[in-house]
Amino acid sequence: MQYLKADTATTVRIGPFVDNTDGVTAETGLTIAQADVRLSKGGAAAAQKNDATSATHDENGYYRVPLNATDTNTEGTLDVCVSVAGALPVVFRYEVLPAEVFDAIVGGTDKLQVDLVQTAGSAVSGVNDFKADVSGLPTSSQIADAVWDEAQSGHTTAGTFGLYLDAAVSGISTGGVSAADIADAVWDEALAGHVVAGSAGKALADAEADADAILTDTATTLPTQIGALNDPTASQVASAVRSELSTELGRIDAAITSREASGAAAAAAAGLNDPTAAQVATAVRSELGTELGRMDAAVSSRAAAGDAMALTAGERTSVATALLDLANGVESGITTRQALRAMLAVLAGKVSGMDANAPVFRAGDDSKDRITATTDADGNRSAITLNLT
Repeated sequence: MQYLKADTATTVRIGPFVDNTDGVTAETGLTIAQADVRLSKGGAAAAQKNDATSATHDENGYYRVPLNATDTNTEGTLDVCVSVAGALPVVFRYEVLPAEVFDAIVGGTDKLQVDLVQTAGSAVSGVNDFKADVSGLPTSSQIADAVWDEAQSGHTTAGTFGLYLDAAVSGISTGGVSAADIADAVWDEALAGHVVAGSAGKALADAEADADAILTDTATTLPTQIGALNDPTASQVASAVRSELSTELGRIDAAITSREASGAAAAAAAGLNDPTAAQVATAVRSELGTELGRMDAAVSSRAAAGDAMALTAGERTSVATALLDLANGVESGITTRQALRAMLAVLAGKVSGMDANAPVFRAGDDSKDRITATTDADGNRSAITLNLT
């Protein structure tokens, strides 16, 4: 038995429809309208389906029958009965499942609903309010707050962590361990015992190792380097600064004096002219005339309207491609390339299914079905499906 999803439109495949005379020959050209499809929901009296779409032939006497959400709105058995002239009657039975059951069993996108009714043979109250019950449980933050807000005096059982904390904290508060003791213990901790990556102890140990390696590479030791430093007084520092300033000022004064003596500065100033407004305008016009001449020559060298121009092979291909793929080039939604594909399939492609009123025209290179049609006995087309890609 096939399953259908409740309150959901679908298309079922029923058949085969065979000739009512010989009971063998497949009937492929039947007209199965809405009124010909009768539905019986859960064994009730049959009535025509609600979906107004007619059935379409699939193959070998099997037909595809569209159903809408009204047709599948009753959970349970659904009999689809079809009786048309020229063919033996066909009846198919389906099972209409609730949406969540169908999605869990067929689609795999949901879970079956399971309600807790009894436990250990006893009824469970509030079975349908489990979410509300769970939402009433304390959060992790509330639990943590309750632990830290627990009275210290309430923990007296030997071996419990509460008693251990009580003793440790009491020892600190009565002078057993002071803040200074803790600080001394931290700074007196051997670096060799700290090997956890990311810890402050490991970082300090690595820094010490790096410093030792640097001093070893330079054949020095830190005490020796410190001993080599002197300890100048304020007077010595001031004297050294004055000496350096005096030296630099002397150099600046000598440089200025040498330039004045050579007369280089005066000569450079004398070389400057003082152009008039007319001279500036003349120079500007000259520069503009030169640039305009260059622009005129550049424009003149370009091809004029009507001049013969040769396209490259790539440009010719681009123009042809643009014409073939011009949107709506033949009619709305059809390009020139797509129209040529359809014509090639009909005029020169392979064809099958003519005898079954379902002709299929293959692409010119036989790579795909280009046109799929539905015809009557006289060859009149009633439906066309195009694949022009």
